[in-house]
Amino acid sequence: MRSGFSIRSTVMLYTLAPMLVIATLVCAWFVNFRIEDLDEALNQRGISTARQLAVVSEYALLTGNRNQLAKLASTLLRREGIRSVSIYDSKRQLLTHQGPQPLEPGTLIASLGLNKSIYRTEHSFRYAVPVLLGADNLINDLSPAPDTTQRAGTQPLGWGVVELRRDSTESAKLWTATIAMLATLATIVLNFSLARHLTRRLADPVREITRAVHELGGGRLQTRVQVEGGPEIDRLQEGINTMAEALQRLRSELQQNIDQATEDLRETLETIEIQNIELDIARKNALEASRVKSEFLANMSHEIRTPLNGIMGFTRLLLKSQTSRQQRDQLQTIMKSSEILLTIINDVLDFSKI
Repeated sequence: MRSGFSIRSTVMLYTLAPMLVIATLVCAWFVNFRIEDLDEALNQRGISTARQLAVVSEYALLTGNRNQLAKLASTLLRREGIRSVSIYDSKRQLLTHQGPQPLEPGTLIASLGLNKSIYRTEHSFRYAVPVLLGADNLINDLSPAPDTTQRAGTQPLGWGVVELRRDSTESAKLWTATIAMLATLATIVLNFSLARHLTRRLADPVREITRAVHELGGGRLQTRVQVEGGPEIDRLQEGINTMAEALQRLRSELQQNIDQATEDLRETLETIEIQNIELDIARKNALEASRVKSEFLANMSHEIRTPLNGIMGFTRLLLKSQTSRQQRDQLQTIMKSSEILLTIINDVLDFSKI
């Protein structure tokens, strides 16, 4: 069954299509893995920062020192990626706030519970951690579980709320996606270059061999294939060149046979022509001899018939006269002999005409 694709198209398709699928899947997996890793890193940084805030603000909450709480919040705000810092007392009243107004503030009070909480918005992550007394606060800070349930009867001194910007993470995600796409594109371009080089090594020799075969089919048997390729191409090239040499040798021998046959035929025609000339001369000689013979016979016929007719005429006159019986018999004998002689002469003339 014939295919509508050339060797170049087939090799490019079978080489690029799987590579494109694999590169796309790897790129998607890498980007997704990196995004999850960035989100997890941001989440861990936010949890760690909120716990640090809960630990360092414990004493200031016990003493009600708002200035110290403000300094702590201001110091923490200087860290990269932190949007705002807020500290609430045990009655969920705001004691200090540093930074811009929190995003979606209506959900802020509801997130202040006995366990730490995480609230995600489109542009930020907000972490709320309860501030506990002494060992409870230390346990809350060191616990690896994201949602550690506090012991019964424990009442928080307050809450530390840290809001982190997602801009740096989004930029890192965009940079990761860009790098992954560029790496995928570079892989595809490299694979395309390799596939193109491979198709040239395959398609160019095949195209050259096809051209040579068409020329050989058109009668140009001096054509030879000169291509560089693998062992298979070399064997095919050698076979085609051997076939071309054999065909050229056969055609040369056939041409020699044709030339020899043509020469023999020419000599035969010359011989026939000479024979025809000789036959024509012989025919002319025969016609001339026949003409001379006819003329001779006509003359002889006239010369013989004239006296014979005279004899026969006078014999008839004598038979009409009165003669003796013996004379009549002699005249009749002369008459019969003359008629027989005339018949023989007529037969000889007729035979000579035939």
